[in-house]
Amino acid sequence: KLAWTNGYYIRNTPSDLLLSKIYAWAEKFEVDLLCKVKDGSFNQKVLDLVKERMKLLSDFNDSTQYFYIVPSVPFDMLVKYAEKDKTLAILEGLSSLYEGVANWTSTDIDTLSHEFASREGHSPKEAFMTLRVAVTGNTATPPIFDVCAVLGKEEVLARIQMAVNTLKSI
Repeated sequence: KLAWTNGYYIRNTPSDLLLSKIYAWAEKFEVDLLCKVKDGSFNQKVLDLVKERMKLLSDFNDSTQYFYIVPSVPFDMLVKYAEKDKTLAILEGLSSLYEGVANWTSTDIDTLSHEFASREGHSPKEAFMTLRVAVTGNTATPPIFDVCAVLGKEEVLARIQMAVNTLKSI
């Protein structure tokens, strides 16, 4: 019950105030926050995505690790939702598609990605879980297109390329 109540207050606290509380908590308990490497506006965008899932201030680091550290995604995790050749086709197709995106917003990425998946005959689960794993190294995250929008086009393309390289090396 207390965790739920604490989560309720976290969800309903404005992100700028909550971020300052996270900084103060980390300083008080000598916790090294991963977000120290980025500016406050980036951190606030990240917090906006994850605070719905937080119950404690200490959840912030674990919930946001992939925003600050590029994940090393193992081969078996990359091929969890589609076999190797299909996974490669998905990631290379999305990479080509994303290179041409001028307006890098979650809405535009979402629309283009769904059109790509439908056109190429990939199920949404195959395409978007594969993308989620390649970009974050996780199977459970906030909406993947929101994550991609916050990470930025160059970072997303670099992470997809790392996943493609992993697939091609095995």
